Amino acid sequence: MNKRRISLIVLFFVLVSATVLTVVRWQAWFGLPAESPFALDKGIHRVFVVPGGDGLRSRVVTWVSGDSLPMAFIFDGDTTLISPKRIPTEGGVTYTFRKGLQDLFVGTHRYRITTRSGETFADSLFVRGISRRDRLIYIGDIQDREKGLSRNFLGGVAKRYPDADAWLFAGDLIERGHNGYWEIFYDAVGDFAPHTVFVPAPGNHEYTKGFSRKPDPRWREAFPKPLTSDDQDDEEGGYNYFVDYPYARVVVIDTNTLPFGNLFPLTSWLKRTLTEREDDPFLIVVMHHGVHSMASGRVNLAERFVLGPLFETQGVDLVLQGHDHVYARVKKEDASDPLYITSTTSLKSYEVKPDPSWLDASADGGRFYVVLDIDAEKIDGTTFRENHSGFDRFTITKHR
Repeated sequence: MNKRRISLIVLFFVLVSATVLTVVRWQAWFGLPAESPFALDKGIHRVFVVPGGDGLRSRVVTWVSGDSLPMAFIFDGDTTLISPKRIPTEGGVTYTFRKGLQDLFVGTHRYRITTRSGETFADSLFVRGISRRDRLIYIGDIQDREKGLSRNFLGGVAKRYPDADAWLFAGDLIERGHNGYWEIFYDAVGDFAPHTVFVPAPGNHEYTKGFSRKPDPRWREAFPKPLTSDDQDDEEGGYNYFVDYPYARVVVIDTNTLPFGNLFPLTSWLKRTLTEREDDPFLIVVMHHGVHSMASGRVNLAERFVLGPLFETQGVDLVLQGHDHVYARVKKEDASDPLYITSTTSLKSYEVKPDPSWLDASADGGRFYVVLDIDAEKIDGTTFRENHSGFDRFTITKHR
């Protein structure tokens, strides 16, 4: 049999295999249902708080409405008129609002949002000093498909840890970028979101499916990333950013843009971001697709073979991963290696597939959250189940 014939046979089987794979995975890759028609009323909806770069002293408050008129934002007695941004989608139009707040003093700050018709929403923001440890809550994928599934769970976490500096989300907060799923997510967090700082990484469920994958346009408006130092451009460079706390720098990576288009700009930005802070904080990375995949049939090549080695050489201490709907803590081969943790807060569970010898702790059923307490010398982490019982504990000590 000559080489040309062998090549044709190999090519034939490759094409057949690719066709079969595409048919089998078509729904998963391209089957995005159309967004149902919606019409927001002219009230104040979905109020979120994100950091402005300085995790302690800056905030950005965002909200949406069906009202195209400016609204008044009253903060500590000062009034600013906020004009909306119009976001059209196939289901309807959303008007988004945001107000940035910088250089906040320690204490409680009250704010109020008022529409032209007189409707009002009020809450408060608390800014702490640097006298205590940083406290961060890590939340995995949620992806609720109906209201009420996570309200008690996440509300219980908020009541137990009202002093948390921020909640870190590893992506897939919503099932899809549709108004109905945004409403379902807000149903779960609305009792505390208007005064709790959210630091989210986008997951694949926040992106549209298909060859031209883009994030839901409401995502960037709900969770505008802080444009800190020489951060990547908000529209062009991917949804990558960092937030600084006294003892930790939290670096959020948008893995949906990998491996094509953004890998080299991302690695260049990461090298600067992970080394530029001179007081040597702990380095925490939050990302959706993991360096170490914990579920069957998943290998994230760019994360594993490009970001993983970079994290090691740049001294990353902790990597928080999502996507795989399991809990898994990977063993550290060396004290200076990053600690990798995959967690889930979703009712949808997968099965842990790596060799158990890789892991120090794992579970492929249930929902979890992780509390991180951080000072100059160590990170103390505790993983809790949905009923708030302890499941796992770990400590990371400063090795640099």
